Amino acid sequence: MWSHDFKHPNPPVNDETRMQVEQLLGVDLPDAYVGLMRERNGGYLEEQLIHYQGDIPPDMDYYVGERYIPIGMIAGINPKPEASGSVTQTPLMIREWRLPEGLVLLDGDGHTWIALDYRQAKTNPPVVFLVSEIGQHITIAGNFADLLDKMVPYDRVYDENGELRIPI
Repeated sequence: MWSHDFKHPNPPVNDETRMQVEQLLGVDLPDAYVGLMRERNGGYLEEQLIHYQGDIPPDMDYYVGERYIPIGMIAGINPKPEASGSVTQTPLMIREWRLPEGLVLLDGDGHTWIALDYRQAKTNPPVVFLVSEIGQHITIAGNFADLLDKMVPYDRVYDENGELRIPI
């Protein structure tokens, strides 16, 4: 799942680091997320996709048309707010891209984001895919563990020519 290209790894996660980051963000991070970060504290992924099975709003069809959403990294846990590749960059990115409050960003490029959504669930939140330009989101997983279950390698979905292997 993980790529070896991450040049700025986050330090190992311990209980103190978790507590510092949760305090900074004002959330309780999901145990499944923290458990994965204890194994490898964030970084780039080997071409992974998230299989989405729900209704696709017309404005989001361009991003989810074949029902697979790319995920390029999972941000780690680093108590330094300026740390690249850490969820602690969330407040800065929310302000810069005018995203809704109550999110913890896991991946994104400014135009699209994958985030834990704490706006209605204070523990074990759902995971959403957002398109910042149109201000819309869809729930792509019931929680972080569900997100991991929905991830599939790119080459299981698309062939070497970029053609869909799996029927929609």
